[in-house]
Amino acid sequence: MKVFLVATHFIQYGLELAGGLVLEGAKVRIAFCPGHAERLIGPRWRELVADGVEICELPRPPRRKILSLATMRNTLKLWRGIRNFRPDVVHLQSSIDPAVALTGLFSRRPVVATVHDVTPHLGEEKKLNPFLDFLEYRIVLPWIRRRGVRFIVHGESLRGELAERMGVPLERVTKVPHGVFSGYTLLDSGEEVPAPGPTVLFFGRMEPYKGVGVLADAIPLVRARIPDVRFLLAGRGEALDQLRPRLDAEAGVEIQDHYIETEDVGLLFRQATVVAAPYLEASQSGVIGIALAFGVPVVATDVGALSEMVEDGNNGLLVGPDQPSVFAEALCRVLEDPELASLLGSGARESAEGPFSWKTAARMTLDWYRGEAGSGPQGRS
Repeated sequence: MKVFLVATHFIQYGLELAGGLVLEGAKVRIAFCPGHAERLIGPRWRELVADGVEICELPRPPRRKILSLATMRNTLKLWRGIRNFRPDVVHLQSSIDPAVALTGLFSRRPVVATVHDVTPHLGEEKKLNPFLDFLEYRIVLPWIRRRGVRFIVHGESLRGELAERMGVPLERVTKVPHGVFSGYTLLDSGEEVPAPGPTVLFFGRMEPYKGVGVLADAIPLVRARIPDVRFLLAGRGEALDQLRPRLDAEAGVEIQDHYIETEDVGLLFRQATVVAAPYLEASQSGVIGIALAFGVPVVATDVGALSEMVEDGNNGLLVGPDQPSVFAEALCRVLEDPELASLLGSGARESAEGPFSWKTAARMTLDWYRGEAGSGPQGRS
């Protein structure tokens, strides 16, 4: 099975999936801009390229504008790369990059697309490009329905949502679990962590849908029971900016409002007793994937497909969304009970090595490819 994987935005995800596919016997070529990989992952990104994975180097980082030199140059490089590689399937990581849409639009090879976010996140609707929205709904989606493209989502609960949104039969959408981001353990600096005491980590983009406000409301409730608790917030975003004065006034809150280098991510997660994921809405969460990779339990809200990754009582705890007092209670359960924290941490490691390993994701993805390869138009791209 020959796979041409397009990951102009989801580069680390694409590299880890590519490695899993190669281990399962596939021949893989992955397309992205190396300069963009260095910006997103860091200078050590090549260490994530598994043996046997070929790279189709795109000349420019992705752009949102369809009428741009970067988009045209990347699209032409993708077309040439597919034509020369002659894959059995072209696997697109859906994104706001027009080059990805154009590649799928004109590819004569069978196409599979992974949709990471079925609908725009809360607070991100205003960031949508009206022209790209028109392109998607007036050109790309009608073509998808005619062409027979198959889709991958990261949760069973998302299948029906995507089928309805795209107007495609449910049987053309499958679930493949979001693999854990084991690359962060590979690139971890290994810096020794002093015993930090009870620590709650909130990591990643600080956007409204992440539930930063819920966490802010929960902090004093947790501190009332556990005075020495430490809250570590690492990342940037508008929700953090809005809540910054309030968070700065709380004792024991440490904020790192800057881009976290890849080799420093492990330092944060190895300090954490528990990772907080108080999302208001979500499809799936890469942050939870990092937590599992480091064997850290998660307290998460039951939204989107998070309950398919966080198994209540096994690798974390699940609570209802937008309930600060309930969320605080769940955090306290883990922080106050070392035996429970250890049990959930063991479950997290087992999850990372089993159902959420890239071996599992690759095997399921290959099964889906085999249902796609050989159908649809054939010939040169």
